[in-house]
Amino acid sequence: MRLAFCLFLLVASGCETQRDWTQEDWISHWEQQAERGDRDAKFRLAFERFVDGDTAGVADEFEALAREDNLDAIGMLAYMYRDGDGVEQDYERSAYWLERAARLGSERHARDLAAYRARSAPGASGVNEARTAPEAQTR
Repeated sequence: MRLAFCLFLLVASGCETQRDWTQEDWISHWEQQAERGDRDAKFRLAFERFVDGDTAGVADEFEALAREDNLDAIGMLAYMYRDGDGVEQDYERSAYWLERAARLGSERHARDLAAYRARSAPGASGVNEARTAPEAQTR
């Protein structure tokens, strides 16, 4: 909402917006922001690489951002592990990241975690072990 309001103010005041930027312009902008330590820019760059097919190459980048509680990166890791996209499929690690996102307040990830647990058979291994930090496991 805040972004929409800011864009409205820019357009209303006659300022040029960035709506005509090319993908290369955005990548360059995010690279500059990432160099300054902007975690959102780092996520956007990693996500662009993921979309371009470098799924295995960005897993470590998403994990580093996830450890800094970046919800977007946490979500990406959860779904990557669920689907085995760029990493070895691991439902326990997926549940770990979903739980971490839920604890940070993500309702969507909390719903996904609840659905995962509902699909898990009573007494099935995986849900409880998912609470173990992934750094104790190997990829």
